[in-house]
Amino acid sequence: MRRTRQWIGMPVLELETGERMGVVTDVYFDAEHHTAKLLVVERTGILAGNAVIPLADIRSVGEDAVTIETAALSEEWQAQPGVRCLLSGDDSWVGKELFTENGTVLGTVADVYIGEESENIVGYEVSDGLLADLVTGRKWLPFAHTVQVGEQIIVKSDAKLSELQVDA
Repeated sequence: MRRTRQWIGMPVLELETGERMGVVTDVYFDAEHHTAKLLVVERTGILAGNAVIPLADIRSVGEDAVTIETAALSEEWQAQPGVRCLLSGDDSWVGKELFTENGTVLGTVADVYIGEESENIVGYEVSDGLLADLVTGRKWLPFAHTVQVGEQIIVKSDAKLSELQVDA
């Protein structure tokens, strides 16, 4: 699993020229297919402003930087219907409350995980508040338990939070 929130703040490096193109500021998801689609990049230099990179054009997301073969940044892009952001906007994933079908609050989304080999959403990192996070740690909920994503996220009534597996 890959944590998408870790990408925020990473520099984007163009391998062809060795130049730093900008910094990742958000991730856009296809709300219908539940896949990560685009990285939002705050460009630096003469072309300063926001642009997007389709995930398909990314060579690698490493520990410290995102690499692309050539400057595949598109011009300024406005959010489209059916697109949900990780962090920004009224319809972002982070901060959404998770409810069971029975009306029990499980917590709020702190991060969205996608697969190692695909852009499919595989789960959520769930926060139960700062104090609980410090005492017991954050939890994990597989995306397969999701029933509906709207203003809140509704999950199956039998959904259980699991211990978060921290990568070593």
